[in-house]
Order: sequence, then C-alpha cells, then structure tokens
Amino acid sequence: MRRIYQAVVIPQMLFGVAAWYQPMVISKMKARTVSQPFVTIQKRAACLISGAFRTTAAEALSTELHLPPIAIHMKRLVKETAIRLRTGPAFAVPATMLRRRPVDETDWSGWTPMEAQAWKTGGCLTTPPGTLATNWERRKAFVQAPWQAPPEVIIEDRDTAVKSHDHILSKDPRERPLTLYTDGSGIEGRIGAAVVDLRNHHTHSQMGDDDTSTVYAAELRGIEMALN
Repeated sequence: MRRIYQAVVIPQMLFGVAAWYQPMVISKMKARTVSQPFVTIQKRAACLISGAFRTTAAEALSTELHLPPIAIHMKRLVKETAIRLRTGPAFAVPATMLRRRPVDETDWSGWTPMEAQAWKTGGCLTTPPGTLATNWERRKAFVQAPWQAPPEVIIEDRDTAVKSHDHILSKDPRERPLTLYTDGSGIEGRIGAAVVDLRNHHTHSQMGDDDTSTVYAAELRGIEMALN
C-alpha cells in the first residue's frame, strides 16, 4: 500500500505543484495553510498502511513509514522542476529565469515560482558570482522520465545485419524487397537525418544545432522520411 500511495496518490495529489506553490515567496504560516489538506491526506494514508490508530502522531507515522513530510516533498518537486527547466533545451527556458526583472516589476506583479528559485536568496538556482555553477550543463530531452524503463529495442548485431544486407543484395532486383536505411546523428554541434535505399537513392534533412534539436528527434525524422 505504501508503494501505491507513493506511485499513484502523491503524483495526482501534487499535480502541477510547481505552478501554484511558491515556497520562496509566501510566509511560513501561508505555506503551512496550503500544505495542511495534503498533510491530512497523508496522515489517513499512513494509518491505512500501518494499521495505526488515528490518534497516532503524523510525524511519528511518517518517520516509521519513511514518508517525507508533505511540505518537504512539495519544496523538492518545485526545486526539481526549476532545475529541469534550467538545464533543458535553451528555447524552453523561461525568459525570467535567464534575465532578472527590474525591482518595480516584481514589486508590482510578484515572483513566479520558477523565477523565485533563480533570483531570490535561498533559491536552488542561485550561486555566488563567478562560480562554475552559473554555467548550467544542458541535458538532452527524453520522451520518458529518467526513472522509467526504456522502450524495448530489437536490433541485430553488426555481423547479423551485414549478412541480412548481403542476402538481400544477392536476390534478383525484381524480387528484391524495398529496403531503406535511416539514421539520425549529431556532429560538431549540428543535428541531421538521412535515408538511403538500395537503388542508390538518398535524401537528408538538416535539423539545426544541438540547442534546438536532439539525435532522438533526428532518428524519428529519418523514419518519417522513409515512410513518406
């Protein structure tokens, strides 16, 4: 039941928390008020998981069941979202995370949750001037979350693939099936895709640099060109 709670209930309960929860801006009292309904839900879940009485302290139950306090869990999700956005593709980084707005603008409209993480003291993206952490490493976008199992891939090894290729070429051209080879790759900061068939036809597509595209997208582009 604990695994079900962590894998099903918590993601639904805190869906989009990085958009509506601002731990860097609101007061501790306001943060406690916002998180209280979720604390109640976790207390009920902990009682069901452990079989404890309802009068058991929530903090004791969370400790025994290794469940992080909801307030800490919410802050962690906000910080992880900020880091994921900041280290993702450059075109997807919000402008307010790259350029600090004037004080009069933030005083008038307030801080967004991600903006606060980038510029307010104590934010997960703030670093002392001149340190290496100011230059954030870029991570390639992936269709699945890092903790999910990758999709099943069935591919021949090199020797088997060469034998299959030679076997196809040994057939009469009139009986030979249409065979296409696709590839997507990156070199010297450029991303591209290509399609080649056995009749000496080929085509390619330039997809831009590695800030605007990925090798994964190039692989899909190659498959798309082959199907067309």
